[in-house]
Amino acid sequence: MFFIKVIFFLFNILFPLEVFSQNIHIEPFAGGQILGTSSFTANGANYSSKVTDITGGLRLALSEGSLSFGAEGYFGKEKSIRYELEETLHKYNIGVFLSFINNNLVYRFTYYLSSNKLIKVDGNVGLGDIDDQMKGSGAGFGIGYKIWSFLQFNYDFRYIVYHEVDGLELPTNTYSAVKDIEFSFGLSFPLSALTQN
Repeated sequence: MFFIKVIFFLFNILFPLEVFSQNIHIEPFAGGQILGTSSFTANGANYSSKVTDITGGLRLALSEGSLSFGAEGYFGKEKSIRYELEETLHKYNIGVFLSFINNNLVYRFTYYLSSNKLIKVDGNVGLGDIDDQMKGSGAGFGIGYKIWSFLQFNYDFRYIVYHEVDGLELPTNTYSAVKDIEFSFGLSFPLSALTQN
């Protein structure tokens, strides 16, 4: 514990948050999911795959009392599996959020302005070929529990719709949009809590 405090004390000397505002909060996070789904329709048939991923990202927020408004970005590696088929994708999302704190619970509403996936290993699980990019947007709701001032457990539910694959606008007469549902668990590390103690 002492070692962690020393690291963030040094971080605060190099990048003093107090110079900008006492209300700026920086929060790196990491997590993953094992119960996600991705689905689409092709030629009238429904296709659904199981999605797992590992992600990491950063939240930056301005706070006033129990309310915070900020931006979130995260990236990760995803596996999509349908029967014996499997493919690997890289993903990154950028969004804005509004959150409020009640006791040790943090409630967060996020709108993802830009959701992106890049197919790295094509296993014919979903739409697109290798190196094709998927673009979309979505929304999410998260709940965080403050274990300590510098450590928080998070659960995030996200619903993201991809409306473009390799330049092809979706839906078409043949294909629907790709709809992802994410159930992500993880930990975050509020830096401002450590540097201000």
